Amino acid sequence: MHACEGAMTPTAHGEYYRELTAHRPLLHAHGLDDPTRWVMWNAGALGIPVGQEGLFQEALGLLDDLMKTTKATTYIEQALMSALISTRFEVRALGDYIYHYWDTSKEVQVILRRFFAPLASADHEGELKAYNGFGWDNEDIAAIRRGVRHRAHLLAGKFRRSVSKRWARILAKARRDTLPGKG
Repeated sequence: MHACEGAMTPTAHGEYYRELTAHRPLLHAHGLDDPTRWVMWNAGALGIPVGQEGLFQEALGLLDDLMKTTKATTYIEQALMSALISTRFEVRALGDYIYHYWDTSKEVQVILRRFFAPLASADHEGELKAYNGFGWDNEDIAAIRRGVRHRAHLLAGKFRRSVSKRWARILAKARRDTLPGKG
């Protein structure tokens, strides 16, 4: 997986730890009954051993079962996949081999727009030269982050996501309350 974010404990990644431990009977059937082995990984990249492709189908089925009653609807799939993989396999970080820009994704969008804009009129040779020299650095990211318009854009997005998360929780609760046997 991409990068280790640390053990899942009552305090570290506590919301997911509590959510997963609340479903211990369900998790037990999948060999996930030892929370001391649960490690949270950033799931920007994921590889599994050859022959273990059924893990994805198992994870989806387990996630479907969890979503019927879980309170944590954001990143629960990351927590579940992390618990599955860290319990079943020796996990290695891919950070030395790939660059996953999740922590700078908003700034990289600015850099990519800046990069692609002039390429619309470039010839093939010009495109190849641009691709070969493409990159960004921490100074560029920092300068973008300091920009007033960028910060306002991030704040507006954070507000929209907050409203969306609250709405998703309301809908999830409504679904749980209408499940058969919930009278």
